[in-house]
Amino acid sequence: MGIPANSTVIEAYPGYGFLSKALLKNTEANKIVAIEGEQEFISGFLKDVENENKDKYQLLEASPRSLYTADYFLPKNYTGVEVFPWEQEHPSLVFVGQLPKDRSFHNAQWLNWMSCIVRRNFVYEFGRVRTFLFCRSDFAQVEHTLLSITPHADIKLKGPNWDAFAYIIRQLFLVKTVMLSKSIKSLGAGADVLLKGVSFNPDIRVVDMTAEQFIEIAEIFDEWPHRPSALLLTDVDSFE
Repeated sequence: MGIPANSTVIEAYPGYGFLSKALLKNTEANKIVAIEGEQEFISGFLKDVENENKDKYQLLEASPRSLYTADYFLPKNYTGVEVFPWEQEHPSLVFVGQLPKDRSFHNAQWLNWMSCIVRRNFVYEFGRVRTFLFCRSDFAQVEHTLLSITPHADIKLKGPNWDAFAYIIRQLFLVKTVMLSKSIKSLGAGADVLLKGVSFNPDIRVVDMTAEQFIEIAEIFDEWPHRPSALLLTDVDSFE
């Protein structure tokens, strides 16, 4: 993963601690802060890792999911890392997360982490932090994969549009192989009208859309007078 020497690694969902042990053994990280809320892993495995590596390993007993949804910031004094300007990639802080196997939990956590980047919450309060995410197979379309993400200095999607963007991503990816011209109906009654304002051909599969195209839809949706008042994930019919 290319962990810089003397860096701090924030690890979410360490589980049995296999990755924690690998990071301790194979990197020159100064400290690893593991965040885990399941007592099965804390008492059965991670406490032992912490006791064996007291100088380099700290265990934060909290649900990684609650840290994002409740806008809970990891205390700056917990890791002892310096805050850097967003224009500069953070040189000594790395975030590693394992996305849960449960499909709904997995997708929700993915959106939560992306929300943190947009809003500069959690580890991104320290700056533009390099991020590594382990994904389950059907999400990554391979047996197992590791995504490397470095946030852009200039984020095109601003905070006020995030809720609309997250709702659109959740809804459209329920029918990701369907053309946008058909799947747009999943955004709400009468949502077909949104396509009148797009700059691209809507006869494109959702899975093939670019980030810029999703952002364009989100901006139009956010201004739509008839958009749903509660942006909740709903079941959709097949548009095949």
